[in-house]
Amino acid sequence: MKPPLELTIDTNAKRLTLVFPSRVVSTNADEMKQYLDKRLSALQAPESHWEQLQLNFCSTEFIDSIGLNLVFALVAYAEARKASIEATITSRAVRLILYTVRLDKRMAIKLIEPENKSEKKSDGTQKKEKAKES
Repeated sequence: MKPPLELTIDTNAKRLTLVFPSRVVSTNADEMKQYLDKRLSALQAPESHWEQLQLNFCSTEFIDSIGLNLVFALVAYAEARKASIEATITSRAVRLILYTVRLDKRMAIKLIEPENKSEKKSDGTQKKEKAKES
């Protein structure tokens, strides 16, 4: 069975990375929480010490209030460990959600434009844009 989200730990960089699915909502948040509880309790050993939590929302298009509860719990967990927190996102809607609930005050948020994203110019024509950080 495929896990509800991807969890990797880089012991050299002391970083725990969580890659979230396209929707972090009430229908999958409980499954993600149970998975994380199980995996994070297994990561209590000293050799799995991490100092940075990387939340990868690059595939995420929407987070509802239940999904936000999960994100807040992860942020609190990382803060209790004195870990730095960074979220990487591609969706402006997800960025707006995170800023609205003031998560930008508790973690670094990087908006990365997807490669080859078409945007309209002011004259209505299309332009191609390469990936960039904002």
